[in-house]
Parts: sequence; structure tokens; C-alpha cells
Amino acid sequence: MRLVVDTGLHAFGWSREQALGYKIGEIAIRGMRDEAERELGDRFDLKAWHSMVLRGGALPLDVLAERNASWIEAQRAAD
Repeated sequence: MRLVVDTGLHAFGWSREQALGYKIGEIAIRGMRDEAERELGDRFDLKAWHSMVLRGGALPLDVLAERNASWIEAQRAAD
């Protein structure tokens, strides 16, 4: 983490808030992926999950969390 934050702060001129926001987002998205993997088990499809995340573009984390929950339910229903 420190390498990314240091690079962002020094090379890209990020503010401390931007650097921390980046890491908070990363942790939240990883948690959503972990939830999907846990809920779906062997049925979890990483490529499909990534498509769902990227398809929405830039979203607030709470909206992405709702999309993640809906996606998990849709995967369950597909079986």
C-alpha cells in the first residue's frame, strides 16, 4: 500500500485525502469481491464479476455495494 500512496503523493501530486480515498476504495471493492466469492462458492465467476463492476463506471461505493448484492442474487437465480 505504501508504494502506491507514496507514488500517488509524490509523482502524481495527489493530496493526502485522494491517496487515502484510493486505498479505502480498494479495500471496499475487495470486500465486495470476497462477499461474492463467499456467497457463490464454486459458482463465482471472476470475469463476470469484474464486468459487473466495470460496466457501472465511476460509482459511489454504496451504489456499487447494492449492485454487488443484486449481482449475487442474480447469479443464484440463474442456477
